[in-house]
Amino acid sequence: VLKAEKEMESQGKSQALSELAAITSSIEVDKKLLADKSKQLEELQVKQVNTESQLKDKELKYQELEDIHHSSNSSTEKERLELAEKIALLTQQVESHSKGS
Repeated sequence: VLKAEKEMESQGKSQALSELAAITSSIEVDKKLLADKSKQLEELQVKQVNTESQLKDKELKYQELEDIHHSSNSSTEKERLELAEKIALLTQQVESHSKGS
């Protein structure tokens, strides 16, 4: 009877050790998965920073283009006004010469 009890106890310990080994193995697998996911997260964060940086660069370039477009429109409008004034002045001079002769 004592021998049977020791054998059952031994089997119980053996089973407990097997379960512990399985749990330990599962923990190691989970650790590896966690490390992989952490690495992927870091890579995604780097990509996000790069993407945000590129977006800011593009926004700045777009703003520069807007400013250039606006300033060229302003100068073009200014030039048109100056030309209109010159045309008006020349027209006046031509009319006064016509009336004068």
